[in-house]
Amino acid sequence: MIIDTLTDRTIIYKVLKDKIEKLKMNGEQLTIRYVFGQDGNVLDISSYSLPKNTLITPKELAQIDKCLRKKVKATFKEREYIEFPAIRYGRQIRF
Repeated sequence: MIIDTLTDRTIIYKVLKDKIEKLKMNGEQLTIRYVFGQDGNVLDISSYSLPKNTLITPKELAQIDKCLRKKVKATFKEREYIEFPAIRYGRQIRF
């Protein structure tokens, strides 16, 4: 399975552009759990994990979520994924 990780990183950094340096100084990270369909499109984002005192606001997270669901795609190279109606994938982004 191949995920375009540059796309999600670009979206996140664009939405959080004014906070990136502070997020880096705090050592924050964002974990995203995707659910992909057979066609490679995002069926769902089952969860986001953030530090307890994150600088990321719910409004920013909602904006990120909206863009990720539209633009992130998966490509399946092996036939083993054919048997699964949904494929889960976790991704961690460190600032």
